[in-house]
Parts: sequence; structure tokens; C-alpha cells
Amino acid sequence: AQAVLRLFLKHLEGKKPMTFSATVVQVALAVWERALREPDDVIDHPTLSETAGNITKNEWKLLRRVDLDRPGVELPWDGTATKKEKTRLEQLEDHFARNLERIHAPKTEEEKLAAEMREKEEAKKKKPAEKKKKALTAVEELGEEPATTVLGATLDAYENPKGQRIVSEVKRVVGELKTALPQFPLDGTKNAWIMKPAGKSRGRGIAFSRDLEGILKETSGEEEQWICQKYIENPQLIHGYKFDIRQWVLVVDWNPLTVYRWNEPYLRFAASKYDDSLMDDDPFIHLVNNSISKDHPDFYKQNEELCTNGYMWFRQQYQKWLHDTQCTCSEHNYPPVEIPFTCESMGINFDGLTDEQKNDPEALEEMVDAAGEDVQAAEKVDAAGEDAQAGEKVKKSGQGCGESQGDEEATPKKALEKTMKVDSSPSNSHDPTGDAAPQPAAQSPASPASSPQHKPSCPRCPDIYETEVVPQMNNIIAWSLASVMDSVEHRKNSCELFGYDFMLADDNSVYLIEVNSSPAMDYSTRVTAPLVRQVMEDVAKVIVDLPANENPGDSPDTGSWVKLDTGYLPTVTRAMVGARLDVVGKAMNIQTEKAANKKKKKSKKKKKTEEGGDDDGEEEEV
Repeated sequence: AQAVLRLFLKHLEGKKPMTFSATVVQVALAVWERALREPDDVIDHPTLSETAGNITKNEWKLLRRVDLDRPGVELPWDGTATKKEKTRLEQLEDHFARNLERIHAPKTEEEKLAAEMREKEEAKKKKPAEKKKKALTAVEELGEEPATTVLGATLDAYENPKGQRIVSEVKRVVGELKTALPQFPLDGTKNAWIMKPAGKSRGRGIAFSRDLEGILKETSGEEEQWICQKYIENPQLIHGYKFDIRQWVLVVDWNPLTVYRWNEPYLRFAASKYDDSLMDDDPFIHLVNNSISKDHPDFYKQNEELCTNGYMWFRQQYQKWLHDTQCTCSEHNYPPVEIPFTCESMGINFDGLTDEQKNDPEALEEMVDAAGEDVQAAEKVDAAGEDAQAGEKVKKSGQGCGESQGDEEATPKKALEKTMKVDSSPSNSHDPTGDAAPQPAAQSPASPASSPQHKPSCPRCPDIYETEVVPQMNNIIAWSLASVMDSVEHRKNSCELFGYDFMLADDNSVYLIEVNSSPAMDYSTRVTAPLVRQVMEDVAKVIVDLPANENPGDSPDTGSWVKLDTGYLPTVTRAMVGARLDVVGKAMNIQTEKAANKKKKKSKKKKKTEEGGDDDGEEEEV
């Protein structure tokens, strides 16, 4: 219903030849007018409460026939296509009926007996003579049958006063939807949904659908639990490619919640350009998982638009792209952004990595350590060469030095430099096609001709990434963790690393896609290789070096980890299950009424006895 209203306004603005009929638009209006009512206004109403927030059977019979892509064309939802089978609507109704029957069915004898007693009591309360008045649906009010209603109309049909009133009502309701629905920007007009099996990872089993029957069909497999999410139909695109942001988050304590966000996230692109018609369910268009993109034939080739291979970006590249495409300053002062961690800066020969080293951090560390030893040896040889007599050549040694080729002077340092130039001349050994293009050093994707001219004398341009994107991610991270902090059994002196996946809509609004409890930490591309290695070093700074800091006044070195402010979040008070409870204090002498009366009688008897003894004593004295 929402898609019908939004598409109707688009048709009017774009002067489309065909749009939806007045009946279809009025039914969609009725559905959302009921949904937008305040619960307090309808909860006690005898008829409105039945349909508030729901769609009636007759309304669904009409809306299910509407083709969102082709106004006026009826979807084949009746039984003419498959006469031997039930219609789709009947199948869906049977599916829901079976589920409701299974959920509410009595399971024990006591429950069955209670259900029978309730049915008898309800039968007594019902009076055959009194029939409850039923609320009319929009279709019934219009006096039309859902199966015969005309679905399409030309724009001329809305030129009359009645049509103009309908247009005004649609604009009013859509305006209220923008305010009432937090996810209105991502809903779109294609009714697209994405389903993820709960027991799988790395993009396996993810399905895409635009109708209810497709969703039920995709989720009827072996998996029992599925997550069905509204598809972001208007994602932010970079050169036409869909992407998400993989953000690492470190939780070192759950109560009080202590969270760090790594300041060097990276972007993952889909392998094929986005198609806003959503007619194609190709996973290379919709999914950005590296485990999916790496199977694309162009994965190892240089993408000229993105200036990368492997379909990944550093955070600084995205930062620069946001400025170049969204900054509204008349004159720009945005200095070049440097990428702190790259394969070159960290001594990683990515092209020399084997598959084992990419998946084994220890194997990579051995390779990097060996490279560092070769650098030190090369520097020593160069220093010795400077002190030696002019013209003396450095001979080959067993210290890892290079070999001389012709008249060229060969030193261990030069040989190492030749092998470490991975970003400027990568090998094609990992490219199945064997024709990978050269990979330049990490750089901004915007070409000099399209980038705004940098003028240092002007005021500094705002950093859109830091001012708009980061605060939204921080807020989502904090509240998502706070929502589960009371159910997580945390152990002191331990931590957990999460992989948050964020996606942006075209208005820079950030949405959480999922949280991975065991994020991939392999060296899959030239972007992840240096970042994964550095984040592991920075984790040690937070969980080992930071607690050992003896000077609390000093600013601790946490690497690229930034501590989030979680002081505004609630704390959790847990019940002391299994703890030993001791009662400390002095016992109180509490008497019952019966015991008090008994003590009172005993006291009176004792007093009488004492008085009688005194009389006897006086007589003896006399």
C-alpha cells in the first residue's frame, strides 16, 4: 500500500502515461489512514479496533493484483495459470491458518479442557438475534468487487475535482508517513525484501524477493530460523556500486558497558553495478560479502572507476569521495588524506602471499618478520659500503642479499625493494584469467578533473564522514550493545571483537545490517591485509597495555581504538544467583499474643504468692 501511494506521486511528477486507478489509490489510502491512527483513539471502538493496523481480506484481494512496475497490468494471482493447484492467495491463507492452528493448539489435557470450557462460555454469551455490525472496507464502500476492479488509469482521470482531492489526500498521508516511519527513506517503491538463514554466514543462503509467496517459498527449506529484512532500495552508490562499511568493535566490559570502535573501517563493494529496477536477483548486485565477490570474474582485475581491485576501499578513500561529491563550499580547503596502514607501509608483499598465509596470521607474521630482518641486513650492508673504498662492490652473501645482474649494483636492500613494490606492479598469479591490470598505490578515486580544487588559504571544509556518518555509527553501536547487555554473561578480564556491517541510504542515513560475532580476519585483499594485522596489535594495547598503565593521568596509547561515550546508557543490576547470603545481627525476642497472655498470668500468680508469704511473716513476728 505504501509503494502504491509513493509511486502514484512519482507518476504525477514524471507525467507518466499510466498510473493506478482511483479505487486502488483509495484502498491504499484507507490502509495507511487506519495504520496512522493513535492506538488510544481506536482501542475501545467496536469496529475500528478490528482493522487498525491491518489489511482486510477484500483489500488484499485487490492489492495483490496490482503490478507495481506496470500500472494497470494485473499480476497472475488467480487460478488460470495453474488450474490444478490452489490460487496463491488460498495457499497463503492455508499457510497462515496452519501456523496459527499449530501455535494456539492445546498441548496438554488441562489446556484442552480449558479450551473447551472457554468455547462453551463464549457460546452462552453469544445471542443469535444480535449480529455484530461489521466495518466496511474501502472496496465495499466503493461498491466494487475486488476481482473486477479496474487497476489502471490515465493522468487525465485526476484532472477533475474528485481526482484532485485524492491527490491532496495522498500527499498528506505520504507526508505523515515520512514523520511516523523511521525507515521511510529506505522503504522505496519496489516492495523488496532480503532473507538470511540464521545458521549460516559469509552470504550463504541469502535470498531476495518482492512478494510474500516468494518469501515463504525461500524460507521453507531446512533452516528453521530466518531473518527477513526490508531491502534498502535507495542505497548510497559510489560510481554505481552498492557497498557497506565493515566496522570492528571491541567490548572489554559489559557492566558498565565499555566499548571501543576502531577508527579504520573499510568498505566492501558489490561486484556488479546496482540496478534500481530490482528485476534481477543476481547476488553480485545485491551482496557485498567478500566470499561472494571473490568469485566474480573481474575480482582480481583493476576497476578503473573505483581505482582498486578486490572491490574494497580504505576509510580515507570514502572520506575523500564524500567531500568531492557532497561538499557545498564555494571554495575548498580539504588537504590530501593519507592512508596510515597499507601493504607498502607495513612491509607486506601481498602478491607473494600464498593462500595459507592469507588465512594464517602466524604464517604472515613470519613472512613480515623475515622481511624486516632483510631490511636491517640491507641497511648494514649499505652502511658498510659507504665506509669502504670507492668502486667496491657488495658481494653476494648468505644474509638474503640479491644477485648482481650485469653492471647493476645488487644489494639486499635493492632486492627487497624490488619484491616489496606490490601495489605498483602486482603479480597475476592469483588471477584465474591471467590478465589482471596493474594495481596502483591506494589513492582517492576521484580524478583530478572532477575533484574540487584545493585552496589552503580558504577555511577548512567540513568533514562529512566525521560529522554525519561516525556519530550515527557510534549511536547504533552503543544502543545495540545496551539492548543485550543484561543477557550477556560477561567474565572480567576478557573481551570480544564484533564486526558491524553498516549501509547508507542516499540521504547519508546509516542503517545497521548485522553484527558478526566472529568477523573474518583473513588477509583477503590489499585493504584487509594491513588493517587486520594492525587491529590485532591495537587490541593488545587496549586489553594488555592499558590496564597496566601506572599513570592514569597520561593519555594511554590505544592505537586506532576510540573509546565510545556510554555514560548515558543504563547500567544493569543482576540478581545474585548462587551467591551465599548471611544474616548479620542480633536475634529479636518476638512474642505471640498467646505467649504474652501466658506470661502475664504467670506474673500475676507469682505476685499473689509473694504477697501471701509476707502476711505469714508478719504474724510470726507478732
